[in-house]
Amino acid sequence: MITPASDAIFNVGVAAPRNDQEWLAVQNAAVTLTESGNLLMLGSRARDRGRWMRMSRSMVDAGALALKAADARNLNALMDASDRIVLACETCHEPYRDGGHKMPIK
Repeated sequence: MITPASDAIFNVGVAAPRNDQEWLAVQNAAVTLTESGNLLMLGSRARDRGRWMRMSRSMVDAGALALKAADARNLNALMDASDRIVLACETCHEPYRDGGHKMPIK
């Protein structure tokens, strides 16, 4: 659920939302990212209590910024939030998912 939600926000840089339905989709994606970060901190999902928790919290914070921007229909703020999401994802993927390999650029 994280990948489709983040992709929906990243794609705003290619095609900005044009109507209420498209803005709602971006808002929903931002909520999904925010809550995904919270879910990653629960119980056995947490890989450790230090770095993992900080990185998960950064996803929560970046998702919340995206939601605030989408609620305001502020495209510039949404692009800034998108950059924060990329940073949160790459910072976590390197040690936990990719074994130190960088994420591919699409």
